[in-house]
Amino acid sequence: MLFLNFIFDLTLALFTITSAVMVTIIASNLIFWLDAHYLQLDLVVNLSQKQIWHNYQQVLDYLTRPWISKLKMTNFYSSASGLEHFREVKILFILALVVWILCLILLTWWWKKSQLQTLTVINNRFIMGLGLIFVVVAFLAAIDFDDIFIAFHRLLFRNNDWLFDPNTDPIIKILPDTFFAHCFLFAFVVFELLVFSFWLYGHKKSKQVT
Repeated sequence: MLFLNFIFDLTLALFTITSAVMVTIIASNLIFWLDAHYLQLDLVVNLSQKQIWHNYQQVLDYLTRPWISKLKMTNFYSSASGLEHFREVKILFILALVVWILCLILLTWWWKKSQLQTLTVINNRFIMGLGLIFVVVAFLAAIDFDDIFIAFHRLLFRNNDWLFDPNTDPIIKILPDTFFAHCFLFAFVVFELLVFSFWLYGHKKSKQVT
């Protein structure tokens, strides 16, 4: 039972994290559109909002569609290190999708076996702790997002290719820290809502048992 609880906790954590990532990737379209206008990125790169949007879509399509093997942007060039970083991000996105699907299958299987209820009740404290951990992370990000952003990249990447030079990778000019901060905030909200949903489900079931 201890091993099963560990597998459930790991599955739940990975499912909530990857779900937040997937939803944020989709929502990034709206986030970018709003930021592009609010931050007046057209004045930063001397392109129209339509051109900026088109180039962002080219990046997003490359990152999220496995069959697109090369990143091509109409108005921006890239260095070798910049292209390598985008390739690594693409791998992480695809990995997140695969992990999400596997976790969803496992959670669905537990649900069909009528085990999800019991596992959620037993591991309700872990679920609450998971939510609290990310509240702390969000609090630290609110204080100093740059440090969290740097730590996040150092955790996921083993090189410094993510440190874009605007002269060699001008695409970074339309991907400011503000945009990533808004994506992080959105992902945090989605994550906490998912965690709260699982916690509430377990909490209600535990009251029914008692």
